[in-house]
Amino acid sequence: MKRCYPAGAMVYGQRLAGDGGDSPIMTRRGTRNQITYGAGVAYAMDIGERSNPYRQ
Repeated sequence: MKRCYPAGAMVYGQRLAGDGGDSPIMTRRGTRNQITYGAGVAYAMDIGERSNPYRQ
């Protein structure tokens, strides 16, 4: 049995423009510059050739 642990991470930024960036919520509580980030890990295993009928 073959096991693997794929992992990934991402970070990106964006800037609100126009009416969204000028809204009262942004001017009082937030900023036009927004950052989004995330990370994840998964567990996968291969239990043999017969487990996947589409594998060639």
